[in-house]
Amino acid sequence: MFTVTSINQNQVDQAHDHNMIQLYASTVQNEELNINNNVQLQSVKFADVINASKVVIDKCSNICFMRVPVNVTELHVTNCNLANIDGLQLMQGLTVLNLSYNNLQDASLLSSLTNIVRLSLDGNKIQNISFVSNMRALEFLVLSYNQISDLSPLESLISLIELYLGGNLISDISHLRNLVNLRILLLAGNQIENISPLLVLVNMIQLSLSSNKISDISPLSNMNQLQQLRMQMNQITDITTLQQFVQLQQLQLKGNCIQNFEPLENHPNKDNYELGEQRNSEQNE
Repeated sequence: MFTVTSINQNQVDQAHDHNMIQLYASTVQNEELNINNNVQLQSVKFADVINASKVVIDKCSNICFMRVPVNVTELHVTNCNLANIDGLQLMQGLTVLNLSYNNLQDASLLSSLTNIVRLSLDGNKIQNISFVSNMRALEFLVLSYNQISDLSPLESLISLIELYLGGNLISDISHLRNLVNLRILLLAGNQIENISPLLVLVNMIQLSLSSNKISDISPLSNMNQLQQLRMQMNQITDITTLQQFVQLQQLQLKGNCIQNFEPLENHPNKDNYELGEQRNSEQNE
């Protein structure tokens, strides 16, 4: 029977943290272990969670990945100010890894984890993402709110279905053109002007390109399955391309330079659209 064990806020004192985690983790096979907001924990050693297949650690410090258990397949370590992931590369059974909102600059040790299907690294300080280039099983990848500009390591990840890249330093998205299985793509808050590489991504159902420098949206013309489109705070003047997208459920266009909204007249969900105030073209930089 699969059980969940939780060690919640401040249940563990500094003198007994090691023994208590070991006791919790070794009592039940195939369990999920949650360690949440234990500000008093001096350390969490992964040798202590030998029986857990899923480990969730949030708001703890001094995480140690040495002597890791081989049977952990899903690992979440979030909001832990984590900067060193040495030892994590030994967890070859991982299929789900979430290291969101830490202090990571170098994630190169993850390159050997080729079985990962879902990877979340948002809210770190990562610049180089070459470590993902061999993760051919990846279907879900979150890299938002880092310092990424080069997307070339992504071009071989053709299994990707969801890709989150908001809040980075991206201007060139040409390396995304091979990702034909993408259904969800978030690129808000970057420096993108040219979206022509998206022309071949015909399976897209959700696309966010808000807060960029985009004026021409004609490369979206083949996205006939698109249901959600966020394009606010760009430099768009012409939305003729959107006329055919009658299947749209959500559309956000505020903060552009659009004067003519007639292409949306026949859209059944137009009353739900957020068109907002538009700017004069002179207001764009």
